[in-house]
This record gives sequence, C-alpha cells and structure tokens, in this order.
Amino acid sequence: MEYNNPDAGKGLGIAALVVGIIGFLISCLPVVGLFLGLLGLGLSISGLVQANKHSAKKGLLISALVISIIVSLIGLAWTGFIINKSDGVNDLFDEINNETFYDINDELNNIDENFDSLSLDPEEINNLEKSNSEPDNGVGPAPD
Repeated sequence: MEYNNPDAGKGLGIAALVVGIIGFLISCLPVVGLFLGLLGLGLSISGLVQANKHSAKKGLLISALVISIIVSLIGLAWTGFIINKSDGVNDLFDEINNETFYDINDELNNIDENFDSLSLDPEEINNLEKSNSEPDNGVGPAPD
C-alpha cells in the first residue's frame, strides 16, 4: 500500500545538494570533481525515485540533480584535459631526467679524469699514512 509522505527523498535531496555544491567548489580537481558529481547524481536520482513513489515535492531534488550534472560535466572535462596533457608532462619529466642524468654523468667523468691525473708516489702515500697513524701525545716534534 502506497502512502503519501511529503518528506520522502528530502534527506537524499539535501545530501545530494551538499555533495553537488562541494563538488562544484572543487570541480577543478580532475578526479575528485567527477567523483563528487557522480555521487550527487546517484543521490539525487535515488531521492527522485522515492519522491515519485510518495508524491512528494521534487524541487530540491531537481536542483541537486542539475548541480550534480554540471559538476559531473566539469569534472569529466578536467579529467579528460589532464589525461590529454599528461603526455606532454611526461615528456617534460623525461627531458628533465635525461638532462640531469647527463649532467651527473659528465661530472662523474670529470672527477674520474681529475683523479687519474693526480699522481702520488707510493713513498708519499706511506709518509702520509705514517703521519696520520702516529699518536699525538701533546709533545711537539723532536729536536734535531
């Protein structure tokens, strides 16, 4: 038995309207705007079905439906735009990575060349090792 409930779908309508307004405010975020638009769309359609069953007012639900459709379209457009432009962004990151890699590789080659150009005699290395390994007892060098 169907009965008239003037508040049928009102809760869903308020929820859909709130989600639609929040979605409209942040619809420039690609996936988030689309998600909130579709969520508001589902809530408002469910509320409309309930309102039709119980002959309730539908003004709030229709406004929530319209806002949710607009938010969904904006979110879909931004998502498509970002996906379309992501190839260009990936190319930019690849170019930056390649330049950085080549710069680092060039610097490492320069270090290798400079290191190879240094020539220390084994006797000098032994003298350096001995001077670093002798303990410092606080007494200066021995007199000659």
